[in-house]
Amino acid sequence: MDYFTDDIADKIVEEIGFPPDKKSRFVINPKECALIVVDMNNYFTSPESSHYLPAAKSVVSRLQDVLKKWRTLGGTVVFTRHEHTGSGDLGMFEKFFNDFIKAGTKDAEINPLLLPLKDEKIIVKNSYDAFYNTSLDEYLKTAGITQVIVTGVLTQMCVETTARSAFCRGFEVFVPVDLTCTTTYKTHLSSLKNLSTAVSVPVTAKEILNLCQIH
Repeated sequence: MDYFTDDIADKIVEEIGFPPDKKSRFVINPKECALIVVDMNNYFTSPESSHYLPAAKSVVSRLQDVLKKWRTLGGTVVFTRHEHTGSGDLGMFEKFFNDFIKAGTKDAEINPLLLPLKDEKIIVKNSYDAFYNTSLDEYLKTAGITQVIVTGVLTQMCVETTARSAFCRGFEVFVPVDLTCTTTYKTHLSSLKNLSTAVSVPVTAKEILNLCQIH
C-alpha cells in the first residue's frame, strides 16, 4: 500500500517530535554533504516485481526532483545497489528470506527514472550496511564529506543500518522522512522514530529543495 499522501511528511515530522533546539545544531552544507540513494533497485521499485513496494512510486517521484536540484548545486551523489551472486555471499539473508536480488538481472538494476550520472559513485553491496566491506567510507572522506542524507529503501533495513553506520563513522546524518519507504506506514514511522532518538535528524524533501534554492 502507498501510504504517502501530500501532507504525510509534516505528519511524520510531527509524530517524531524532534526538538527544534536540537535540530538547529545541524545545518546541511551541500559542499560537504552527500546524498546517498540506497537500493532503489527494480526489485523494490518496479510494479512488475513481486517485491514491489507501492510507496516507492512516491519516493521515486520526489527523489527525481531532489536529485535534479542537488546536482545543479554540484552536490555529491552516491547510489547503492544491493545484489547477491548466491555463491557464498548470502550470509544470514539465506535464513531470513526465501529469495534474493540476483546480480546481473533486471531486478538488480537501479530504477531507470533514477539512473546515476557517469561521474556518480555506485556502491555494490550485499549487506544492509552500505559501509560494510565497501569503499563508501573512504570515498566520502576523500571527497571531504562530513554529512550524509540517507534516502531509499527499506527504511528499517538498509536505510536505518546505513544511517547508524554513518553516525558511528563520524558523519552528521539526515534522513528525509518522505524520501524513504518500506512495506507499511507503522514500520516506516517506527524506524524513523528510533533513528531520531540518537542517530539522525529527520528532514523532508521540501526542506532539501528549499535549501537548494537558497544555495
